[in-house]
Amino acid sequence: MPKRPSLPKAVQRIIPMFSRRALRRVIRIYFRGPANIFAAVVIFAALFCALFADLIAADLPIACRLNGELHILPALTHSEALAGYDNQRIAAEVAQNGGWTLAPLIPYGPEQMKCDGDIQWLGAPSRQHLLGTDDNGRDVLARLIHGFRTALLVGLGSMLIGAFFGIALGASAAWFGGHLDRIARHMTQTFTIFPALFLILAIQGLLGKGSLWQLVFLIAATCWTDVARATRAEMLRVANEPYVEAARALGLGHIRILRRYMIPVIKGPILVSATFSVASAMVIESTLSFIGYGVAAPTASWGGLLRDALYSEAQGVLMFAPGIALTCLVLAVNLVSEGLSEALDRT
Repeated sequence: MPKRPSLPKAVQRIIPMFSRRALRRVIRIYFRGPANIFAAVVIFAALFCALFADLIAADLPIACRLNGELHILPALTHSEALAGYDNQRIAAEVAQNGGWTLAPLIPYGPEQMKCDGDIQWLGAPSRQHLLGTDDNGRDVLARLIHGFRTALLVGLGSMLIGAFFGIALGASAAWFGGHLDRIARHMTQTFTIFPALFLILAIQGLLGKGSLWQLVFLIAATCWTDVARATRAEMLRVANEPYVEAARALGLGHIRILRRYMIPVIKGPILVSATFSVASAMVIESTLSFIGYGVAAPTASWGGLLRDALYSEAQGVLMFAPGIALTCLVLAVNLVSEGLSEALDRT
């Protein structure tokens, strides 16, 4: 069976960003700046809260032994034996009948309305609820922690979907040119000019509030333009490089040349452009939730917390927490984008 043609090793060496050494150098340059370190710490903290939100703030314990039965991670397994229980009831029964319980740091779930049988609507901050309660009696701090999951899921999910479409469209337009390039340029210009928020509001008004993934796809449909433009511009820049000409001379197919020898070369600018879209997606999601067209209840959202804070007695405190969380996360994402751009330029 004949061996498939490939570029000579001497030609492959001139393709940048293929080696692990280049990646290590980018990471080393990135972490030289204190602002970049701050951004990385914030991003890792947000990821930690998003991944382990059910262990940080939940209405059921991390583990407990109740009535002689051991329960491990009941907040994740949704054990039927603990149906109707919460941390407060479990602690009372453990104190009365024996056993033990390991409660999470915040012993309230993001959807838990009752505490000790009572509902505290729009409660001010207290020892029991450090950031107070919303208009349904739910703990604001618990919803703030679970809001990290919503923000990152919307931001990263819409970025990945939008980047995939933007890269495919931009690369195809630059490589094949002609009518495809003209159509792609007109599409990009149209979506860039039309306000993304109004477009999403119009579609949400027609479809109604749906799942979180509906919002992710709607935001992704508006955030692909920057990636498409960056991909097209970089593809046009490298289209006549020697290694691309060598790949063409060897008779390699279009898809293989794009996937293996061109897109990896231009992934630096694409990565930076896609990272900026994460921050934009999180701001759009919070804005939509604030005006009532975002994620459907009872999913925790920082925009929803800001809206609820308008009707609370402790308005300033309740608006400060989600506002500062959103500001810090968006700032961190933008700093990561700028840091990556600088590190990639210096490699």
